[in-house]
Amino acid sequence: MPQGRPARIVTLLALLAAVLFVAPLAWPSGVVLAQGRGDCPDDAVGCDEQPIAFAADGCTGLLGVALDSGWLPSGESEPIQVRFRVVVGGLAGMSSDMDALAAAHVELDGMLRTWWPEPLTLLAAGRRGGGRLTVGYGLEITVQIRLDLEVEGIRIRDTFDIPVPGGLDRFRAEGVATFEPWAFPPTVAMARGESARFTVFEYDALGAFFDFDLPLGIEIPVHGGFRLDLAAFIEGRYQTDQIDLGGIFPPVTEESSTRILLPADATGDYGASRDVGVDPSGTLMCDLGISFIPTLFLEIANFDFEYVIPVDLDLTLDRDASSIDFEPASVHVPLPDVAVSPDVIDVDMTPRPARGLVDVVNEGEAELVVSAAGSDETIGLSPPTFRLAPGAMQTLTVAFTGTDADPASTYVVLRTNDPDRPEIEVGLMGRALPATPPPLPDAGTSVPDTGPRPDTGTPDAATGGDAGPSDPRGPVDEGGCGCRVAGARRSSKPREAFGWLVVLAVITTAIRRRRRARAHR
Repeated sequence: MPQGRPARIVTLLALLAAVLFVAPLAWPSGVVLAQGRGDCPDDAVGCDEQPIAFAADGCTGLLGVALDSGWLPSGESEPIQVRFRVVVGGLAGMSSDMDALAAAHVELDGMLRTWWPEPLTLLAAGRRGGGRLTVGYGLEITVQIRLDLEVEGIRIRDTFDIPVPGGLDRFRAEGVATFEPWAFPPTVAMARGESARFTVFEYDALGAFFDFDLPLGIEIPVHGGFRLDLAAFIEGRYQTDQIDLGGIFPPVTEESSTRILLPADATGDYGASRDVGVDPSGTLMCDLGISFIPTLFLEIANFDFEYVIPVDLDLTLDRDASSIDFEPASVHVPLPDVAVSPDVIDVDMTPRPARGLVDVVNEGEAELVVSAAGSDETIGLSPPTFRLAPGAMQTLTVAFTGTDADPASTYVVLRTNDPDRPEIEVGLMGRALPATPPPLPDAGTSVPDTGPRPDTGTPDAATGGDAGPSDPRGPVDEGGCGCRVAGARRSSKPREAFGWLVVLAVITTAIRRRRRARAHR
């Protein structure tokens, strides 16, 4: 491989790395990238997302009983005590609070998405699968015994749970369903739970007529007929009626509905942040009843088959509809807030390019993104793009070459993700250099030709005749030296030619030595 090829490959790799590094910093003029964009619009200058979550209980109007006997007999000094606890109602056994007999529990999970430029646009977006409706109703019986006694010198102090016969301590109906928030109409979130079945009627039509006896006294029992079971059920249905966003009227009543949040004061300045209240409300309806389950069954030896007749035989015993007022959430939306100083740069155009400085400060609570550009090609900026953390500052250097106009005036454009100042103009003023002056006359010592001198009649020393007019610019031999008088200029072209020959010889020698060195490698 030729020696120059590895160097070229390294150079290409370095250029590729530089492109990959610089590309994320360069974006089209007028578009500022924002961190954490999520599902914000592509043309958003700035974007923020904050999680919001709500939870509330409902359907507390259903039949509910909570009894607690306390420790019997009463008194802390009793050696043996018994306690009975009975709870009938919603979500029985799912909460340690006996007064919390709500039959349903609603959870909503989403985010508040805010984007700009001005004004701020708000969207309460539900998280996929972030809705959860839990319903429950049942019976809970708890029997406890507490011992505080001493047996043969051994002190026993402990509390024990006593099992309840018949499984009544586990009799309850529970159901859970997930949904997409916010379940605005016509969407309805529904959850249903059923208790264990209880057989109230059974008719064995086959067992009375069929009975197979095999050799060796083996019998094959056959049963089949009709059975009626019943189970307690609880069913809940939930819908979100509206979401109040920061007191903006009207409230949100449908999915993907946005609202505009104006500045808090008359100055039109959002400042470093905004606090937005999010308050959803909805309606919850619960039905409590008994479900009759008609079933056909067949049993042969160890084979069991049953078929539930598909009929709706639900008997509603109690119903409750209630409004759900969730605890409001306060969302703190951090914003970038740019400050620029000075507003106008006054520069001296001598020498060129003139240089000025602009301080850019982020006084907000979110990252500030800045893209700088000049109004024309006479302006250079460094750095052209940058990001500032809250409280940070960046000094922007402006290089101005100017034109022949006098005075010169232009401007620099700063595009930011500040909702109040998405575009800022910084004036740039300065005086251009004067036009190039005309060339000065030659400052040499030669005497100008003023014409022939008058004849003085002085005889020539050698011939004794008239020497004629003398030329002051001609060579004069003084003592046979062969020199020119002052003012007679000698041409420099021979010296310049000699200098170029020397340079050419040096370059040629260097090239030959380099080729010899390569040949010996």
